[in-house]
Amino acid sequence: MNEAKLFLNVDLAWPEVEHLYAVGYRGQAVGKIWFAVDKRDEAKPWEWHLCLPMTLPDDTQGSARSKDEALQMLANSLHTLLLQVPPERMERALQLLAATGLGVTSGERIELSVEEIPRPVALTPEQAQAAQAKVLAAAAQAIAASEPQAEQPPAATAPKVMAKQVNVIRKRMSVLKMTAGTFGGAGTQHAPPQSAAPAVPRSSPQPATEA
Repeated sequence: MNEAKLFLNVDLAWPEVEHLYAVGYRGQAVGKIWFAVDKRDEAKPWEWHLCLPMTLPDDTQGSARSKDEALQMLANSLHTLLLQVPPERMERALQLLAATGLGVTSGERIELSVEEIPRPVALTPEQAQAAQAKVLAAAAQAIAASEPQAEQPPAATAPKVMAKQVNVIRKRMSVLKMTAGTFGGAGTQHAPPQSAAPAVPRSSPQPATEA
């Protein structure tokens, strides 16, 4: 890690507001430190961030256990930014801050020993594509390994297995034929039962009458 010295000015952002400090670098307000009332972490109530007119990485903000620790973390982050951002770009950012008139030239001047924060090296598009392909291939292998493999019968028992399957199919076919015969088969129409003709009562013979 690169070790160096960094001079910062620390002063209250507004005289009437306690525990809110502006941090100046080369006379410009580049960050803030404050005691968070709605703190996210009880063990780290102090928060800090850099505020420069440029895209900043995630490690340019954070929380700390004390004001001094927050100032040290901010200083390390600013030092890392100064090393990794082109000087002309940083100069333009400081000029934009100067145009706002919100400089920090008063307050306590503090000399801090700072260290560069290690950051991952940015990949080229080709390297990123190759890395993504490796990740996808590894994921595909892991999925294939986790899936249960179907057990294959030994070659010697394969004919027996096929014979059993054929017998099962034949039995099912015979059951279907018997069922079709019982119910008359598909498409067979049954004539409705004919109702018996009503019986005609026979008249008993009448005795002959004498004239």
